[in-house]
Amino acid sequence: MIGCRASCAVYKLAPQAKLKQRVSASAHGSVARRSQAKGPAAMRHLGSRHASCRPAALLQIAAKKRTPVGYNRALKILGDAAVELETPEHIVEDAERLKIKMGESEIIIETGAVAKLANGAVMVREGDTVLLTTACYDDAIAGDGSFTPLMVVYSERQSAGGKTASGFLKRDGRPKDPETLISRLIDRPIRPMIKSGWAHDTQVLSWVMSYDGVRATDALSITAAGVALALSEIPLQKAVAGVRVGWLPGADAPVVNPTAEEMEESKLDLVLAGTDEAILMIEGFCDFLTEEQMLQAVEAGHAAIAAACSDIQAWVDKVGKEKKLDTLQAPPAELDDRLGQLCGAELEQALRVQTKKGRETAMKAVKKVAMDTFSVVEEGVSDVPAESEVDEQSASSVDISEQNTFSVTDVSGAFKRAASRTMRTLLLDEGLRSDGRSPSDVRPIASAAGLLPRA
Repeated sequence: MIGCRASCAVYKLAPQAKLKQRVSASAHGSVARRSQAKGPAAMRHLGSRHASCRPAALLQIAAKKRTPVGYNRALKILGDAAVELETPEHIVEDAERLKIKMGESEIIIETGAVAKLANGAVMVREGDTVLLTTACYDDAIAGDGSFTPLMVVYSERQSAGGKTASGFLKRDGRPKDPETLISRLIDRPIRPMIKSGWAHDTQVLSWVMSYDGVRATDALSITAAGVALALSEIPLQKAVAGVRVGWLPGADAPVVNPTAEEMEESKLDLVLAGTDEAILMIEGFCDFLTEEQMLQAVEAGHAAIAAACSDIQAWVDKVGKEKKLDTLQAPPAELDDRLGQLCGAELEQALRVQTKKGRETAMKAVKKVAMDTFSVVEEGVSDVPAESEVDEQSASSVDISEQNTFSVTDVSGAFKRAASRTMRTLLLDEGLRSDGRSPSDVRPIASAAGLLPRA
């Protein structure tokens, strides 16, 4: 538990309501606060039952979970005893802090005071909504770098809204469908931004610690995850942020980070994620907006993302950790060039085959040539031929036989990259796709009804 000053509200009582608090630690390490109230101003608002502890207990609840119910109840019962309410701009004292503006909302990001053992951790606040997001990685290398071992878990707790589970089951249970979908929403933009070759098991956890109900937390959780990764040693290439864009009826321009009440009337629900240079993810739906309006909404959302990412990156450069690059599983630098020289022309011919089965057969044949030529061996085992076995003709052509100690994964990855580059070149230069269609052509579609008599 962070404490009262970390929880958004601090009450100052009138002098006549002098509360003497006695703090005692229980056997489980929790802190119990008991108070004794003196003076008419305080006694006027005490109930007949538990009169000695009710104001302090209510004070503690309202300070820790500033929900509308707890807040209004505290003011109603304490009355003139609560003469002043302060809402501090910070979440936790003695922390590095950044304040950014994203559309209609202001976001406060803090690091350095909570979850200090995590590689990267932030407390992100928007209004009275507070998210704790951590990023951690395992020291052991878990793969060959061909796939990023990343897991994202987004969790909402009933306690964030000031509720406590009642009945026999006291826990929140398994993740709900919206939590799983938001976890995927976070994963989608940050995964491609982690530097290629990262092979450490990585985990991003995002908890909703407090929720005010004003705005949804999905776009905010993307920003929190991006900042946590940017602060850590995990090699995130650029700061990532997310926003929601709406379009109110009768409006001439989109709204960035609208409230939940505005979204009930909005004709557009668009979630964007990206960096200061590009958009990484678009997800949402609209109600009969024009193409120009959609482009305007995307531009407005990316403008907010770009401004936020610039501020975040400047802040990360000051308080962030040095990136861990010494364990990246990078493929051999010369392999791509040598493979392109060996089978670049044959690869292009194979990709021009318009039938799917014929194209797959041709691609397998080209890949087999690449595997056989480079004498693929297991890691740590050399299959380099002796110098006397290399004739002048093969040594002077492309130098293919030079140090052919590449692993199966290295050659397979190089072949996949060569195929992607060749396909992209055909599409951009000739407007030709693998099956012979142009970028604007749609394959023939046929439909029929009544095929299943009982379905």
